Amino acid sequence: MLRWKRRKELRGHIERGELYLSRMDYIRAHSEYLRAMILDTIQPSKVNLAKLYRKFGMLDKAHAYIREVKEEWYYGQRYYDHALKVGYSYLEEDNFLDAYWQFFKGSRNYPDVAIKYLNKAYKRLSFAFSGRKGCLYAGRKKNKRRYQSAL
Repeated sequence: MLRWKRRKELRGHIERGELYLSRMDYIRAHSEYLRAMILDTIQPSKVNLAKLYRKFGMLDKAHAYIREVKEEWYYGQRYYDHALKVGYSYLEEDNFLDAYWQFFKGSRNYPDVAIKYLNKAYKRLSFAFSGRKGCLYAGRKKNKRRYQSAL
């Protein structure tokens, strides 16, 4: 809940910054973008700051922010690729928990995918520690599918 609230507040600062930028009000737009950067150092707030600096002729600052965003994206993708390779090598060794952990670490920027790998790890753990619990889980899933098909 707190994370969602924070994102909503962040989005408000970015939108107000864009509004002030369209009005050519540098001081207010700059303060809104900086507030967004304080809440979360994500790429859209950096890109918007770069747009602001470019529009008002501060090309050195704009270029620095764009270069930073580009490097973050590149190294993030490299980390994702490396984590997937390590995860697949763990799968070849039948080390499923470490494989799913690597897949999770690599896909943190993609929450739906990351949650999928955490669920797979949870299923593996529940089957490993308690065969009965694993059977119950499989039975619930089977019943759930049966009820969904009936609908």
